[in-house]
Amino acid sequence: MQRPLRWLPVFLALSGPLAAQRMFALDSSRAVYEIDLTTASRTQVGTISSNAGVTGGFTYDANTGRLWLTSTGNDSVYLVDITNWSATLVGNYGLGTTVVMHGIEWDSSTNTLYAMSQHNGGLYTVDQTSGSATLLGTTGVAGFGNLAYDPLFNVLYMTSSGTDSLYTLDRATGVPTLIGPMGAGTTNSNGFAYNIDNQTLYMADNLTDNLYSLDATTGAATVIGSTASTNLLGLVYVPGAGRLSRAVHGCGPTTIKVTGHPAIGATIETTLGATTALPFIGYGVTNLGLPFCGCTIGHEWTVAVAGPTSSFTLPANPVLVGVQLFIQGTDFLGAGGCGDPLLTLTDTITVTIG
Repeated sequence: MQRPLRWLPVFLALSGPLAAQRMFALDSSRAVYEIDLTTASRTQVGTISSNAGVTGGFTYDANTGRLWLTSTGNDSVYLVDITNWSATLVGNYGLGTTVVMHGIEWDSSTNTLYAMSQHNGGLYTVDQTSGSATLLGTTGVAGFGNLAYDPLFNVLYMTSSGTDSLYTLDRATGVPTLIGPMGAGTTNSNGFAYNIDNQTLYMADNLTDNLYSLDATTGAATVIGSTASTNLLGLVYVPGAGRLSRAVHGCGPTTIKVTGHPAIGATIETTLGATTALPFIGYGVTNLGLPFCGCTIGHEWTVAVAGPTSSFTLPANPVLVGVQLFIQGTDFLGAGGCGDPLLTLTDTITVTIG
């Protein structure tokens, strides 16, 4: 039986200042870039795993820390591990090969995953356990439709590469309402996201290779800067200053996956894979990176929880913002890592609370 982590508020120690919130852009090549919202300059931070095929767009659920990805190459939806950009298949849309599900967006007001296909301009809901898509209605707007949700005013927006205009969508029927043309030389709007921290819509055009901000009342676009020559199809904003990051030093077959939005009051879940003996999940607040028997002990293990899964809720205390927590897994008596003592160790995940 898993015991609650009541030690957390006692042992957490303050770390250095956090980096700014993040906007990520997704290229059709599976490359992921972090975008500077003041200059539009990009820095590659990873590559989506090859099983996702041609990557079309992604969206973030800040309630659970899940990053959803749509593939236009194999007509499926995935969940992405933000610490190493590996994609896990949720399922196929089940609509045949004509579908081109390019737009995807999470609606936090109803916990609904929406997607939009270019082949019919249709707005769909996506089942979060099977990936199957259900048509709500068609927009009648040509081109690639891209989605962004504003949780403050509960509005679902759409851009169209066919009309280069901004719309709102009726989430029950898919019927669009025109706000206005984007202008400013936009020719092929694709990546589209809402920044809840500054209440701004952003759009990436993959023909002009520019990043724009959009006026939500008129649709008018303002150029921020060049993203350089790319084929950016997706754009997602990850709110808050929290981080999940990975130190790649695992030994043996055991894997670790940590999900959850790294913010006070949120729930963090850890799952170990490829365990065959006695799995444990260790938590600590001091980074070690200590070589051990050809492996690496990532942190001092303040608490060890038996089993391949563990979850806890971060205390809703603002003093914890900036705190770092380290998580590592082991399979004691599991083969493939250290031979004496016989165990495996996973990579170490750092949770920086935002």
